[in-house]
Amino acid sequence: MPKTFKINGGEFMKRKIITIASLVVLALVLGGFTMSILFPNNRSHYKIYEEDGEYYYKNSYCLLNRTWNEKKQIAFEDDLALISEYKTAWGITYTITLWKFIDKNGKVVLRPDVYLADAFSDGLAAIMPFEGSNWGYINKNGEIVIEPQFTRASMFKDGFASVHIENDGGKWVLINKNGEYVQDLDEPLNWKSYSQADPKNDLP
Repeated sequence: MPKTFKINGGEFMKRKIITIASLVVLALVLGGFTMSILFPNNRSHYKIYEEDGEYYYKNSYCLLNRTWNEKKQIAFEDDLALISEYKTAWGITYTITLWKFIDKNGKVVLRPDVYLADAFSDGLAAIMPFEGSNWGYINKNGEIVIEPQFTRASMFKDGFASVHIENDGGKWVLINKNGEYVQDLDEPLNWKSYSQADPKNDLP
């Protein structure tokens, strides 16, 4: 006859409570992650500060319904500033970056759904749609006007940008705002470009 084991009522109840609590925590974490994908941080306005000619905005981070506020410096290019935040749901912040462009009133005017983005200049901004993809350019309506085809891309200046292409073993070339080739370059022009840096260290 097989042996039977008896568990007293108090011990059984204790184990039951621990099991239920563990399942609830797991459900909250998994559910929160799912909600963060479906319902990202949709803030449409930020408070802008100006101190000594520099601009700042208040950035918030959440963890289990506790919020930390951080004042971050921003720069306006073409009257828009690029900010990055994380998706949040159920008081939990996830490392999924949201890119937003805001005006000087703090209003969000554009939310490009991309992996990486650069600031606007001459009406265009460089973007990387997906991790590991090439760079292209969007306009202020969020429309892709130059298809992603460059391994690196600078900001536009006076109607031109320097981009890196893989043709002929890889080289830098100058393009116009239509994405048309202008001339070869020995090296990239010294224009500010997030896309030429390590993306991990490049968040504004």
